[in-house]
Amino acid sequence: MAPGATMVLVDGGIPAMQPAWNPVRWPDDSLACAGSFAVARARADTMFAVWRAATTDSTQLWLARSGNGGLAWEAPVAIGPAEQFGRGCRRPPAGMAVDTLRGVVHVAYYGAASRATGIVTIHIARDGQSVSKPELIARGDVPTVAAIAARGDTVAIVFEAPVSPGGIIWLALSTHRRQISPVRMPLSTPGVRASVPGVALAAGRVGAAWNEGRHGTEGPAAVARVGRLVR
Repeated sequence: MAPGATMVLVDGGIPAMQPAWNPVRWPDDSLACAGSFAVARARADTMFAVWRAATTDSTQLWLARSGNGGLAWEAPVAIGPAEQFGRGCRRPPAGMAVDTLRGVVHVAYYGAASRATGIVTIHIARDGQSVSKPELIARGDVPTVAAIAARGDTVAIVFEAPVSPGGIIWLALSTHRRQISPVRMPLSTPGVRASVPGVALAAGRVGAAWNEGRHGTEGPAAVARVGRLVR
């Protein structure tokens, strides 16, 4: 499990990883936090990029669309509230997915707004302009990583619990347009350090992956779980 890689389910549900992919060029933003860019591909040459930009008194997430593989980017759109406090650039990149069935962009990230500190999700409509209200799915004061996948009316988020680095990996699942937060379950082994989550959706299945390893070992091992979505 390498940072920036994307999890996929192939041949009916076998977990696999695709290496990190970069566009021809990233959106130009002189205030962008180093290492905060993430990208997700839609249909054909359409793609979306998300990043965090910081000033001396606030930070803001931005989203931009490209219709030609990243050669040129449309004007960016601010997503989520500007944060007047917190750790600024010292946060992991956001997770992002494009639901090609509906054309909706889904973003999951660690936010530190006054009423939504923890793992937050936002949905951006097909036009790239209509942004939903942030939804808090896991409260905590530690900036952690989240991965997100979307297919039709199903959204899955796999994230590190925002209460301690390398803690439990959780799954949050939404189906039939329900809220995400009520449907949650722990995935990783209790007491074992877990990090770098990934998630994927296929027809009738959801997959999750992460790195897991005990202290003192030579390195973490990749762990994957695949389950059937029951309606």
